[in-house]
Amino acid sequence: MRLRDLVLSAGLFTLALSAFGQTVDLKNDRVAMTELAGPWRFHTGDDPAWANQTFDDSGWSLLTTDQEWSRQGYAGYGGSAWYRIEVALPPNPGPVALYLQTGYYSCQVFANGQMIGQHGGLPPKPHWISPGRLLIPIPNQIAASHRLTLAVRIWAPQAYAESIPGGLFEAPRIGNVQTLMN
Repeated sequence: MRLRDLVLSAGLFTLALSAFGQTVDLKNDRVAMTELAGPWRFHTGDDPAWANQTFDDSGWSLLTTDQEWSRQGYAGYGGSAWYRIEVALPPNPGPVALYLQTGYYSCQVFANGQMIGQHGGLPPKPHWISPGRLLIPIPNQIAASHRLTLAVRIWAPQAYAESIPGGLFEAPRIGNVQTLMN
């Protein structure tokens, strides 16, 4: 009976841990760059409040960013969606940037609620744009907070949702600007 209770408790503990979104910790890991594969918090729809650092996304789904949302339960979805993750930065991180490989969608990137980059145009004036690469510097005053909430707002056209997978498909990277540029 005790073994069964122990196994059940361990299973519930593991399940409880997986319910939380990932916090990537560059401070303790002491790396110059890291992939942000996730899991990230994810939600379809669109609300500017979702960029705010204090927004409670705990009820959102968990997805990875190394494959499109269409392969993670959102096949055929087109429109707006958001990804969110927390990153712990070391003291005095120096110039920090986010590298993002974009697909057939438009996006905006927010750090602690402040828009720091954009690719294409989003509603109400959506403008679909070809894939590209973004190297988005994170302003020093934001990086100095040591706690970074990244939010990526994506718009993928519904007309192509069945033929072109939507969402992030390659894990973004964060780290030292010089390391990301190489």
